[in-house]
Amino acid sequence: MAQPIWVPIAFLLSLGLNSTVIIIILKETKQLKHQITWILVVALSSVSVWSISTFLQLDLFTLEKAPLMFSIVALIGNIAVLIGLALTATFWRLLVKPSVDPRQLGYLGTLMALLTGFGIMGVIAALNDNLIILQQAWRFNDFINVIYILSITVFIRNDLKLILSENLSSKQREQIINLRNGMLFGFLSGVPIIIISQLIDKNFLALTFLIIAVMFFLVTRAYLINPKVAFVLPHRAYLLVIVDNGGTLKYRRNFLEESEDMNSAMLISMGLSAVRAMMSEFYNTPVKPVSIRFEERMIMFHAEDDYFMAVFTDRESLLVRLGMEQAARKIKERFEEKLPDILLQPRELEINEIIDEAFYFIQY
Repeated sequence: MAQPIWVPIAFLLSLGLNSTVIIIILKETKQLKHQITWILVVALSSVSVWSISTFLQLDLFTLEKAPLMFSIVALIGNIAVLIGLALTATFWRLLVKPSVDPRQLGYLGTLMALLTGFGIMGVIAALNDNLIILQQAWRFNDFINVIYILSITVFIRNDLKLILSENLSSKQREQIINLRNGMLFGFLSGVPIIIISQLIDKNFLALTFLIIAVMFFLVTRAYLINPKVAFVLPHRAYLLVIVDNGGTLKYRRNFLEESEDMNSAMLISMGLSAVRAMMSEFYNTPVKPVSIRFEERMIMFHAEDDYFMAVFTDRESLLVRLGMEQAARKIKERFEEKLPDILLQPRELEINEIIDEAFYFIQY
């Protein structure tokens, strides 16, 4: 039976939209330094592979005409979309915490192994011309696929609930809601169409090409429209200080836009230096703390030969640590061998633009 004209149209439109979104992301060179941006790129690329394989299943390699090629192409597409959906869930997780929940990965990994196993079973059945086993394998595969999608939806919902429970600014909340709406559009529209395609007409599956492409367009647009909002979600940062080895405050930045108290900043720098000196004396060796944790706050440290940097935040953050490392590297590149002499001078370091670039993900 001839394929409806809207199937190739939907396929071409989805590929065009996916390619446009990938180009938009890759043009944001500043964002490509962060893994969360690449997660979007790889997820979108994986889903595009699934669109191509599914289109081939609906046209050139149908189950009736070419069962072996159908099974091989379906297996490739299935693995691609599983990876794409898992990365989508990971994207949301990294908005909440700087690490992925291993239990969540283990659960999704188990489902992926089952789906891949049924896909391989289908290929083996096709090699043996056993169409009954082939059909049964892909029916089980479709059933587990629905469970997989629903599981990811639950994971994203839990992360979303945690994000929106934070004390967000109006811009932050608006962006997260836009991210949520884009994701919900894809999942809530895609699952019913997948079910309809299995019960009524498999050609309806082509509609999911466009739905997923639009979903990623909406999510990417909401993410890139103000990247600072997304990156501030996993943590809070309040104050950054740079203190030389003599305990003198050489730079301070208050991220809260509150009035800066020079005396308070100086007392803080002296206190941090005293802690380092006391611990070095106790252990009889130079001590460079990585972090100091309190009940609901913590101080993250980065030490260089001539100074240390401290950021006051509410939890361990990989992004803040990367920002500290980048700032230290830029300071070294700017001042080079002159830095020890510059630190001896009474004035503070003039490095606002370095801090702005390294900590651009923090709104202040």
